Amino acid sequence: MRWRTVAAGVFAVTAMSAIGGAQTVQTFEDFNPCDNTPDNVGLYGGVNYLNQWTCYGFSQPPFTPQSGTNRVYAALGGSNSNSASFSFAATTFAGAWFSGSATVNFQLFFLGNPVATSGPLSTSGTPSFLGSGYSGLVDRVTVNGNSIQWVMDDVTFGAAVTSTPEPATIALLGSGLLAIGALARRRRRASE
Repeated sequence: MRWRTVAAGVFAVTAMSAIGGAQTVQTFEDFNPCDNTPDNVGLYGGVNYLNQWTCYGFSQPPFTPQSGTNRVYAALGGSNSNSASFSFAATTFAGAWFSGSATVNFQLFFLGNPVATSGPLSTSGTPSFLGSGYSGLVDRVTVNGNSIQWVMDDVTFGAAVTSTPEPATIALLGSGLLAIGALARRRRRASE
């Protein structure tokens, strides 16, 4: 009976490590002041927007926010730009919502090296999600547009990647635990 308890505990710990951390979504709703002051977004919620972004909250079609009223656009040196970056501690990056009238994509970096480029997203007045298409560690993201006519909202990133066992590893662990259990049962019967 004891081996079953040990096996169940080991399996639970292994399964929990495979789940990983929760995602964070930055909506810019609590960013203050979100007043269209050029380059006004620096450090916000653990992300360094490098003062390359401007937050604003007034109505301006087709630059529709995904949630609430606030969103950001790329602004370098006080003028609109077709690209801007942000950085954070090594984590996974799921993507963000965009609207406007441009085509945008992500370039993802880790330790100064490019690791992935997302597919393109053609924006419209209805916000659309652009997924990063990459599940590895990232510490900097550059958003590129073919024009300056886009805004970003609801930036989504996850907890730092931990060692996640592959399904085959979990199966191997399970079969090993079953073998240990069978051996323990055989020894118990032999000692009776």
